[in-house]
Amino acid sequence: MRRHAGTRPAKAQNRGSLPCRRKKGEYVLEHVPPKFRTADLCLAAVSRRNDELQYVPRKLRTAKLCFAAVEQDGGALAYVPEDMITLGLCLAAVRQNGNALEYVSTRLKTAELCTAAVRQGGSLGFVPVGLRTTELCVAAVGQWVGAFSYVPKKINAMVKEHFK
Repeated sequence: MRRHAGTRPAKAQNRGSLPCRRKKGEYVLEHVPPKFRTADLCLAAVSRRNDELQYVPRKLRTAKLCFAAVEQDGGALAYVPEDMITLGLCLAAVRQNGNALEYVSTRLKTAELCTAAVRQGGSLGFVPVGLRTTELCVAAVGQWVGAFSYVPKKINAMVKEHFK
């Protein structure tokens, strides 16, 4: 079967997909010139793959777009502009991926946020030392014994006692 140059067989067409070809593992927006990156295109790309957020122009990174990315994978918090990071956004991020706590500034790390992160499998190492309570450390060590290395010395014995 002969085809005209530049056309794809009907079987290979992907109707309703993003208007750009990509190889597996590549980012769609990376191949779209910035002047063609619209809010709708960026939202569609981020909804399919959260780390596309890194290729969204700053002026198009809205709270809605950032929240969509973070809801899908809390690690996308790494690509959210600092001035758009709120406690609510951080809470959504750590509830999805506890290790997203790594991308939360110290000023936003509350006991509630850190507890949610650790319960979601986040590393105790991302929790400020002042917020590492006995209860939080017990929860972290209960999920992963390696977390014991992050338990403050002054509560070390109490955490050990819990597991006897």
